Amino acid sequence: MDKALYEKVRGYRTSLAIVKEMQESGLITAHDYAQISLILAGKYGLKTSTIFSEIDLLCVESRGNIRH
Repeated sequence: MDKALYEKVRGYRTSLAIVKEMQESGLITAHDYAQISLILAGKYGLKTSTIFSEIDLLCVESRGNIRH
C-alpha cells in the first residue's frame, strides 16, 4: 500500500470510528451510519467496493447475494 492510499484509509477509518461511537450511543441510526460511511468513502476517495470500507454489500436478510 502506498503512502497516499494509507493516508486515505487512515482518515476514513478514523472518521468512521467516531461515527460508530455515535451509533452505539444512540445519536444516529444504522441507516444514518450507512449513509455517512458512503459520504466518507467519497470524501476520502475510496470506492464503496474497497476492502477498507465497512459498507456491507451482501443482503442482510440471507447474508448472501441470492434471495430464495
